[in-house]
Amino acid sequence: MRRRRRNSGISPVTLLLLAALGVGGWFAYKKFAPGRETFAGTPDLVVADYFNNANSLRGNIYRLRATVDDSLRWSPGQGRLLSVVPKSADGISGDPVPVKIPASLNENIQAGQDFIFKVRVGEGGVLVAEEMKRS
Repeated sequence: MRRRRRNSGISPVTLLLLAALGVGGWFAYKKFAPGRETFAGTPDLVVADYFNNANSLRGNIYRLRATVDDSLRWSPGQGRLLSVVPKSADGISGDPVPVKIPASLNENIQAGQDFIFKVRVGEGGVLVAEEMKRS
C-alpha cells in the first residue's frame, strides 16, 4: 500500500488570502491612521485675510475645510463654481466664499456635503480647487 506524503507548504489560496489582507490593511492604515491629516503641510486659508485682500494671496496654495452651500454655475468645459462655507478646525463657520472646481475634478458634489479642498488663489482672487476630499 502506498502512503501519501503530506504537503508541508502553504497552499496558494492561503497565500492569496494573506496577501489580500495585507494590501487591505495597508490601504486602511493609509486612509484612517491617526495623526494623518488631509493635505498635511498645506497651510490653512485664513478667510479674514482672503476677504481683506485676495489679490495679495494670488498664486499661493491653501487648505480649506468647508461645507458646500450652493452650486452657482456649471460648464462642461470649465467645471463648476461653488459657494462654500468655510469651517475652522474647531467647527466654527464663516461667510461663504466662491471655489472654482475644474472639470478635471469630476466629483458628485451636493449642497450640505463637507469637503477639504486644496485651493490655489487664482487670477482676481478666485479660489481654484487643485484637489478635494470628502471629510
